[in-house]
Amino acid sequence: YLIFVLFYNHFTPLVVVFAILICIVAFVSALYALVYSRGRGQRKKVTQEKKKSTLILWIVFLGLLGFILYKTLFFSYYDGDDAFYTVLSVITDTNDNMYRSLPYTGESASLDKRHAFSSAPVLISFFARVCGVHPTVMTNTAFSFIVVIITMILYKLLADCLFKKDRNLVPLFLCLITGLYLFGNTTIY
Repeated sequence: YLIFVLFYNHFTPLVVVFAILICIVAFVSALYALVYSRGRGQRKKVTQEKKKSTLILWIVFLGLLGFILYKTLFFSYYDGDDAFYTVLSVITDTNDNMYRSLPYTGESASLDKRHAFSSAPVLISFFARVCGVHPTVMTNTAFSFIVVIITMILYKLLADCLFKKDRNLVPLFLCLITGLYLFGNTTIY
């Protein structure tokens, strides 16, 4: 990203290169998963009995996750950063350059070095271009969903590492994490 911003500063080639890199990583990951799952079948399988309470906790977690996603979509607030970062995403997609226009006025400028190290607006523009969605919609709706879901996937992987011996504790951990997310007072709002 930084090489494109500093030396070439065209968005379309960055989209192509990044999409190719993502496809290569996805292919290698799928190949690794295929090979790993074959070797895993030969290992001794450790079976744990599934408890009814575990199923109930998974249902509670999915309900809490659905509630979080619902609140993310219908009760999102707009703050002052929307006037800056959302417009940066739109300008990146529209003008096909990155950090070369002032988001408040639209005037051309030299490279905005202060904000150029933040790749978030450009990543949102990439998602918008690849998905065929306007960058404003991607910023205010879809990107929030993506971030919440990826965060929960990471917490699930963390729980799998923490509770190798007793997998029945994984949904309890995820319920606690979603509770902290809901009532953790992590923003000023």
